[in-house]
Amino acid sequence: MQTYFANNSCNPIADQSEGKCGIGSYVQYAIDVPEDADVRAGLAFAEKNNIRLSFRNTGHESTNYDGPALKVQAGVRVGDVYDYLEKQGYMAIGGECPTLGQAGGYILAGGHAPTTSKLGLAADKILEIEGILASGESFTAAPDENQEIYWFLSGSGSAGTIAYIKSVIFKIFEDFP
Repeated sequence: MQTYFANNSCNPIADQSEGKCGIGSYVQYAIDVPEDADVRAGLAFAEKNNIRLSFRNTGHESTNYDGPALKVQAGVRVGDVYDYLEKQGYMAIGGECPTLGQAGGYILAGGHAPTTSKLGLAADKILEIEGILASGESFTAAPDENQEIYWFLSGSGSAGTIAYIKSVIFKIFEDFP
C-alpha cells in the first residue's frame, strides 16, 4: 500500500472533497527526461503549478579507488546490469528483482543484495553521483566533490526529495561462483 500513499498525495485521512485521489496509485504527471533541459522544464512546471514533485527511477569508499567501475544512467534495470557485466566476467551489487532501477532509490537507499554479507551494501560502493538539484542546478558529487550532496545521497534513501539522479558510478567486482 505504500505506493498508493507515496508522497502523501492520497492520504486516506485527508479531505478528499477536491477529488485529488481519483487515479489510484498512478502518478498524474510523468516526464521523459533525456536532457537536462527536460528536468529543468519539469521543475519549473511543478513550481509554477504548485505540484508536489518526487523524482523516481524504475562507511563509504575513498577517492583513491582505481579498480573496475560502471556508470549507470537512470532507468537502467538491475537485470540489464547483471546481463551486461556477466558477459564481461564481472558482477555488481544489485537487488534480487531484475526490473528494479539500479541508479535510483535502490542504490541510494542502501542497496541490500544477496551478496551483501560478502561485498557490503551497494551504497557503500558509489564513487560518483551526477544529477540535477530541485533548484535546477546540475551537480557531480563524490567523496571529494560536493561532499554534502554525496554523503546525503549515499544511503539516505531521500534522493527524490532533493535531486533528480542522472547517473551513478559504482564499483564492480570480478564474478565468483
